[in-house]
Amino acid sequence: MGDGMNTTPTDVTVQIRLADGTPITDEIADVWGFGFAGEVVFENGSIVARTDTPMDDQNHVTVLLSMEKGLLSPSRQESGSFEEVRKKAFEGSDYDNVGSTGEEVSAIAAIITTLLSIGLPIMLIIWIRRRKKKSAEKKMQRFAERFGYFRDIPNEGRLSATYALGRMFGVCEDGAILATGMLRLTQLGCLAPVETQEVGFMGKTKEAVSLRLMGSHHDKMNEYDEYLYTVLEGAAGSDATLQAKELERFVNQNDKLLRAYIQKHDSAGRAYLNQKQCLKRWNIPAKLTDLTPAGEKELGELLGLKRYLEDFSLVAERGVKEMPIWRELLTYAMLFGIADQVAEQMKELYPALSSELTDYKQSMVSAYSYHYLLYSNMKKAEQQREQEKRSGGGGGFTSFGGGGGSIGGGSGGGTR
Repeated sequence: MGDGMNTTPTDVTVQIRLADGTPITDEIADVWGFGFAGEVVFENGSIVARTDTPMDDQNHVTVLLSMEKGLLSPSRQESGSFEEVRKKAFEGSDYDNVGSTGEEVSAIAAIITTLLSIGLPIMLIIWIRRRKKKSAEKKMQRFAERFGYFRDIPNEGRLSATYALGRMFGVCEDGAILATGMLRLTQLGCLAPVETQEVGFMGKTKEAVSLRLMGSHHDKMNEYDEYLYTVLEGAAGSDATLQAKELERFVNQNDKLLRAYIQKHDSAGRAYLNQKQCLKRWNIPAKLTDLTPAGEKELGELLGLKRYLEDFSLVAERGVKEMPIWRELLTYAMLFGIADQVAEQMKELYPALSSELTDYKQSMVSAYSYHYLLYSNMKKAEQQREQEKRSGGGGGFTSFGGGGGSIGGGSGGGTR
């Protein structure tokens, strides 16, 4: 479907099945989608292409499918090879842009498709989504105000539960638990920041901070500490020192190890929420209406602690309850992405802790910078693998451009 239609459909779903009932899977088939914003995936033994934004007369829904020989007996055959058809279809698409990062693709796509392809309908959708987002933020704020400040460790001290719940409600960023894991290993004495000299351009030397592996402390470490430390041992090499360049190389080849660490925390957190019967239904992102009364209490503690930490210098009392658990509070502040400002407020409020807080802040900076290095390279490797999968016919996001040749004309340009 494409140009020349009297009425342009707003939403399109195309399902492809084999007449004899043989399931179509990515083991026996490859698939690509062109001319629309959406996805084409293997689903319940069939191929499903679906749009995720309204179409206009510049869009078309074109699906290119390759299957193992012997599965079909076509009554009509065309001259030429499938590779020639695929090559023609890829012209003007983004399927061969394996090296581009997700940020580059999404930024270029947003500009090109808004200005050239979809225009006002997309702008309207963006406006509606922003209104919904603002409305959701206001509801969340009113919810948090209803529960007030929470001055203790939330969710029964289960950091995994706080992370999982925070991710569901947009309080924690994806992978933030990796930063707290690096910080914890530093706290336990398993990692230590060391200043090193690096020789740069024209023989100039510059200061760099590396992390040295100081050995395991099994009596203090939990299963997450053990797992992350083992991963870092593999990255450090024989000198037992983590350096930026070798970490990048390691993560590019072992990104699944880091994702597994993040998912271990997420799974444990979800198990806790299940046990507590916190959710009526599982949605991502979740809504307040998805929570049971028990879930409201758990989220109220999380949001109450975040508000408390943000307003720490205003509401904390000098020399009382926070003193024994200030390290734990800063760990949660790191999970929420506000550790720097909370540490500064603590230094003002508790001068006796100034020296310890200064050292602790340096550990937080090292942990966070290495977390960023690990996470950003993990995401880059994941995006590259996803793009390779898409270009190889494994399904995923479609391409606005391409789809030309004998399988149907390709309207519009640009990439998704």
